[in-house]
This record gives sequence, C-alpha cells and structure tokens, in this order.
Amino acid sequence: MFIPFHKMDAKGWFTTQSPDSAFVAVYDYPNVGTNPIKIITDPRTSNIGVNGMTTGLIKTDNGDLYSFSCGAEMAGFAPKSTKPSGILRIKNGTTEFDASYFFDVEAATNGGKLFWFDYVGGNKAIARILMDDNGGLWEAYERNTFNQKLVIIDLDNQTITDVANVPLHAKRYSSPVLVKDGKTYVSIETAVDAYVYEIDIDNASGEKGAKIIGKTIKGFYQL
Repeated sequence: MFIPFHKMDAKGWFTTQSPDSAFVAVYDYPNVGTNPIKIITDPRTSNIGVNGMTTGLIKTDNGDLYSFSCGAEMAGFAPKSTKPSGILRIKNGTTEFDASYFFDVEAATNGGKLFWFDYVGGNKAIARILMDDNGGLWEAYERNTFNQKLVIIDLDNQTITDVANVPLHAKRYSSPVLVKDGKTYVSIETAVDAYVYEIDIDNASGEKGAKIIGKTIKGFYQL
C-alpha cells in the first residue's frame, strides 16, 4: 500500500515543511501494522498531490503507479516549492521511484503546474494545469482566478494536449472521474457560468452539456 504524504508543522498549521521533495510511505497490505516498510523520497519534484484531491497517485493498466506534484503557492504550498511540478513513476512490482522516469510538467507547459489528475485508461490521464502561480496563497481554491486549463496527458510519451473547446476555469475539489465509452464528464466553472462538459479522451475535445444551476459538481457516478 502506497500512501503519499507531506510533512506538516508541529503545531498542525497548514504550512509545507520540506516542500522540495516527494514522499511516499510504503506499507505491507493487508497486514498494515503500525509502521511502514519504508519511506521513499525523490528530490526531483515537490510534495505529491494537493489538498482536497484524492488522486495524487494513480494506477495504470499495467500496474505502474504515477504521482503528480504541484508545489504552487496558489495550491496552498507555504513555502512554495523550488522544484518543478512533475510526474514520477513507481513501476509495477517495485517499491522505489523509477530513476529513469521524470515528466517535467512545467517544461512541457511553459511554466504551468499540475493541480489535479486522474486516470482515464490507455496510459493517459486527464488533468488541470494552473497556467501561472501569481494569485497568492490558496487562491486556486477561490472563485477569483480562472487560470486552469484542462489537458490530456500521455504518460508513456510524456506529452500534454490541451482539451479543445473547454475554457479556462476554476475548480476546487474533484472526485475520481467516471469513464464510459471513451468519455468522461467534468464540471467547468468560469466567471459567468458553470456547465457540465463531456470530454472525448482520444480526441482531446470537449462538448458543452447541461448548465449547472449553482456553483459546481464535485463528481459523476453510475449507480
């Protein structure tokens, strides 16, 4: 069992101790016990995940694990990281970060930082990218800055493709995505309105659907 974590202030404040490294605790499972087997770290990027998102570490079809790191002040990192936002891999059957794999998201997006991703099949992930980190502490969780773009990430080829027809938007929290027949569904909130978008994963394109009467939809489920 692999649990990403970050170190907190001894008083429990929402500051980010040791922001320039990724941390994962590796436990035996199902016999978890009280202590991890090991703690693995990687200095190539920052703490894994962001507050309120449950998919900081995802599993692909072949069993490999991929993590995303943000490190942005807008995403609540205080102090913000000096390392690039990036993606790490733990190969199936191993308990170490893969030294041969690092996807520098900032280099691929001209300074953008990952704010969320989730697995959509075919070794691809859907993600939101903060276009800049100029809004101040925790600003990505507010409704004043609409600087997130939706993208499809090819984890094998280390490419990022903008999802067409989806505007820049804000988004605070997300549940794991529902993927059905090559489509997934996301809530997109701009300064003036909010809509459901159907995302065609293979074609990296979005189609505007139902208008949201309210602020946001956190997740979509098939019951």
